Amino acid sequence: MDNLIRDPELAPQLFAVVNNNLQETRRALEAMKQDNDNLRAEVSRLQAAQVLKVDEATLEELQNVHRKLDEALETNQQLRGENSDLRSILAGWREKEQEENGADSGPASGAAGCANCDEARRDAERFQAELTEARDVLGQHARAYDELHERLEELLQQEQRSSAAREEQERKIYALQDQVTGGEAEVCTLKQRVQELETQLKTRDEEVQAKDKKLAEAEQRYTAKFMECDHQLYKLRQDLELTTQKYWRYKAGFDQLNTRQTQAAASTSAAAAAAAPAPAAEAPPPPPPAALPPLPPPATSPPSPSPAVPPRTAASSPLPSALPAALQLLAITAKGSSSAAPVAAQAVREWQLKHNSESTAALGASTSGVPSRPGSAALSNMNAIRQKFVWTNLISNALKDHCLPVMNRYAPLALPAAVKKHMAPGSTILSCPNRIITQYKENHIQLLAPAQHCKSAHEPLDFDPPTGELEQMIGSAKEVFFHDDEGIAYLGTYVGAEVRELSQGEFRALDKPMREAIIRHTFPSKVEAAAAGAGNTNRVRNAYFTGKASAQVLALRFVQYNKPFLAAVKAHAAKTPAKRAAEPDPEAEREAAPAKRVKKARLSSEELWEMLLD
Repeated sequence: MDNLIRDPELAPQLFAVVNNNLQETRRALEAMKQDNDNLRAEVSRLQAAQVLKVDEATLEELQNVHRKLDEALETNQQLRGENSDLRSILAGWREKEQEENGADSGPASGAAGCANCDEARRDAERFQAELTEARDVLGQHARAYDELHERLEELLQQEQRSSAAREEQERKIYALQDQVTGGEAEVCTLKQRVQELETQLKTRDEEVQAKDKKLAEAEQRYTAKFMECDHQLYKLRQDLELTTQKYWRYKAGFDQLNTRQTQAAASTSAAAAAAAPAPAAEAPPPPPPAALPPLPPPATSPPSPSPAVPPRTAASSPLPSALPAALQLLAITAKGSSSAAPVAAQAVREWQLKHNSESTAALGASTSGVPSRPGSAALSNMNAIRQKFVWTNLISNALKDHCLPVMNRYAPLALPAAVKKHMAPGSTILSCPNRIITQYKENHIQLLAPAQHCKSAHEPLDFDPPTGELEQMIGSAKEVFFHDDEGIAYLGTYVGAEVRELSQGEFRALDKPMREAIIRHTFPSKVEAAAAGAGNTNRVRNAYFTGKASAQVLALRFVQYNKPFLAAVKAHAAKTPAKRAAEPDPEAEREAAPAKRVKKARLSSEELWEMLLD
């Protein structure tokens, strides 16, 4: 190195190279130091602000960054040491140069300098290699710095995205808080509304209770008034009985007086008419009737209201023997007076209702030990059905004039060919129970039926798809029979007009017997319906109320009243009563068992009124 410094050609070049390298190294070190300080300040700022949401990978990357920074600092220290060594070498070269400038340049010294020139060149080359290696290290540090800077920019971008996401989440949280606040306000409003409805419901309950109380008081007043009126009626009947007895006594005396006058006139004119033939003796007057039996005591409960009976013309028939004599006399005297006819009709209806209620009470007392079957029709229900349908021209005629009590409900379906030949052309037989058939308009009827049936009576309940049975009846003629617990009646020939589906409101508006009949017909059979139990029956009922199941109605238009067919059916029933009795329907027998204990001679109000008017 000393020889290299003494070389007049290489020394200036070496000094220039070393000086340039030192300047570049100094600038690179200062730039790296400044960048390191900036990075440390940025990391400190981010850590102090706590805006970085670092996970395990980010934490590891930050640790790598710190480690690289530490390595860069160590490299910086090493470069500083090397720089100090180079400066000391440069200072030594300068001192030696100054010393050499003052010394002599003899031949011996020149030879020695030439000898050391090769060694100085080798040292310069080695030093040049070290400088190149130092430049490579600086380049690596610069690339590491660039990578670190890029990673820091990525971290800053991630931090910005995290800040934006956090702000979005905060906005959503604020929006949710606003919604919760609004929901709480709505809940408060709904609570107030519920309280208002509860108050209204409580008020209505109080009103209903007050109305129920008034209704109970009105019923008590009505019962008391009815008892008073019934007592007055009993007194009037007693007065009527006394008046009747007086009438018969006066009539007997009047007949005796007429007889005496006739005999006196005959004896007076006997002498004058001696030649003439004697007139035939008159028949003796009828003896006066015996005293009438006392009327029954007044009823203790008000009778059910009876609808007005339209006047009709019927064939003459004798008065029933069960009717009291006073009512028979009243009916006889009412024939010639239009004002007395309604009074007589009302008295007859009251007597029949009282007679029916006494028969029903006797029936209940006689069957008190027999358990009632579900689905069996009581007499009160039958009377209600009779009162509902008996005042129409259609069903009243059928129940009164064309009832076939010797036939069970399945008998019309098994009529022989000799009877069926009198049916309307192309018609078939349709036998309907009393709870699924109703009348509308004049002679037209409508049939109610479920749109689909349950597959079984066991859980889970499942419905079959609609069968379309009623739709198939549209346009076809039907000989319709109406059957109840006492027998079968013929209604006439009908044609299916249209089918429509009942809405939930219409189904709810039906009478309870009709609704229960539709629910019972929803099951595959009566046995299934009886085995379904209350739970499954309630499920089917809820299915109708909620719209899962539906009912249909078939409108049947009246065509004619097939009298030849009815006569053939009656003749067939009269010819084979024993066979019909020997093949009863077990289910019908069990349902009609209580009704068979009642006297068959019980008449409807309309029949009795027709007999009284004849």
